[in-house]
Amino acid sequence: MKCWIDTVREVQSFAARQLSPEAASDFTDVEQWKLVQLHLATALAELEAVQGDTPEVEGELVLALLMGYGVSVRNGRNVSRVLERAEQVLPRITDPVLKCKLAAYCYVEFPDEDLLAMARSLLLELKQQGRGDEVKLVEELIAD
Repeated sequence: MKCWIDTVREVQSFAARQLSPEAASDFTDVEQWKLVQLHLATALAELEAVQGDTPEVEGELVLALLMGYGVSVRNGRNVSRVLERAEQVLPRITDPVLKCKLAAYCYVEFPDEDLLAMARSLLLELKQQGRGDEVKLVEELIAD
């Protein structure tokens, strides 16, 4: 059985590719798209059952879930549960890159000015530190 952290990385990587126009796969084959969606749904169900033992681990799990739901056929109840988890963990995350990404993905699902302000503030701080490449996709997500 694959470790759940591998699933987190796989979902985040897949979702990032799908959200990036220049790298997104073109699923013109319906059967291929169905297989990808089935694999993604299985991975997301596996991750929903896992609880992180630190704020950063929980944050990575929640981020993977939000990213995955952002590029999949999904159930609104699942997204609501993940947003509740995000609301609990976001204030406790100390890693600014993770916090910026999570705030931005929460904002995409739940457009709240406080989330947008947090993501923008962290993005600016990270860019000033020369770490803008780590959150390039966030910049695209929250652009005006």
